[in-house]
Amino acid sequence: MNYSNDGGSTFITPSVIPGTVDHGLGINGSRQGLLMNKLAVNKTGAIAIVNSTFKENAASHIWLIRGQKDKQQSR
Repeated sequence: MNYSNDGGSTFITPSVIPGTVDHGLGINGSRQGLLMNKLAVNKTGAIAIVNSTFKENAASHIWLIRGQKDKQQSR
């Protein structure tokens, strides 16, 4: 995850979204090509992130993470 509080002039240090890295769930990403749009942001700063994992001959997992812009950081 990486974001900017100043319109894109600078960004925080990137970090992994908690709960999205579990090697036991298989390969991170859309191996079937069906889940290509993973990030959405609306005009109020609310975000939606979709992530998926795939483990051949075992399972696929898909989850949605939603959040809102911190009002204290608004300018």
